[in-house]
Amino acid sequence: MNKNRPIVIVFFVIVFGLPVAWYFFLQAFGENRFELPVLGEWKTSCINDSSFVVLDADEALNFVNERKRIVSKMEGLKKIGYLEYPLDSCHLPAAIYLVDHRGMIRGEFDLNREEVDRLLAEIDIYLLNLENGTDTSIE
Repeated sequence: MNKNRPIVIVFFVIVFGLPVAWYFFLQAFGENRFELPVLGEWKTSCINDSSFVVLDADEALNFVNERKRIVSKMEGLKKIGYLEYPLDSCHLPAAIYLVDHRGMIRGEFDLNREEVDRLLAEIDIYLLNLENGTDTSIE
């Protein structure tokens, strides 16, 4: 019998057993919950809709790649019916706004790569919270 066999078994239990046990522990007792803060109420006569991303048309002309990413994401979501993407020039302080179904602003974004990445992630978080009923910001 090999004398190193118990050491190898302990090593494999530590290397593989602990991460698997941690995964199951988090699945049982962990809760993934992300909340998007409410920044204010959407009050503009420029665009009135229930839930959408507002992308300033003047800014969109200068950032074609980012606009394409947003439009392609929104086209996929339009089938769900939660979000729309009216392109309009409202002369607002931010280039992009994420407005929820209650008319509350959930995010203001610039039109650059990092901010568009953040917008796309926050859209996914918003939709996940909406589907799961975990949006507790305003009842």
